[in-house]
Amino acid sequence: MTTEELITAAKYGNRSALSALLLDHHSLVAAVVNRFVHDGDIKKDVIQNIFLKAIKHIGQFSGLCKFSTWLYRISLNECLEAGRAVSREKQRNRPLFDDAIDAVDPCAPDAFAHASIQELKEAIGALLQKLPLDQKTVFSLFYFGNYSGKEIAEALSISEANVFMKLKAGRDAIKKGLVVKGWHS
Repeated sequence: MTTEELITAAKYGNRSALSALLLDHHSLVAAVVNRFVHDGDIKKDVIQNIFLKAIKHIGQFSGLCKFSTWLYRISLNECLEAGRAVSREKQRNRPLFDDAIDAVDPCAPDAFAHASIQELKEAIGALLQKLPLDQKTVFSLFYFGNYSGKEIAEALSISEANVFMKLKAGRDAIKKGLVVKGWHS
């Protein structure tokens, strides 16, 4: 069966068609979740919630966009909600100080380079988290998800020009933040 046939059958209550449709798109959902959710247990919950929402709302799928785009949007919204929930939880349970230090062997020949790369990654990650949600989403999808500007525009219901404006603003903010922290291009 084609995707369109599976959608039609699923809308009329055919469970095996719905199951086949969701299985066909599992890798898409997993890829989106992997980009935005880093805790393994939370990933499983988010994926489950995405599929539950897709099952619950399959009747509302209008066909104005591709099914994968519709499911991508559900996935993205669930990931963003999970991120907000984690942020709220961290705020409530924030420790007085953070003593998590990477154990890098200072005697290793490449220890300084390893530490520098790790510090840069952490600095970029911290700056990425500070970006406004729209810029962070576009930045993550473009650089980490390898989605094109057109695909991002379609998924977020914005123009492609708007995608690249948000992407540039995010890059500029991260670059400025790195310079302030002492990193030079």
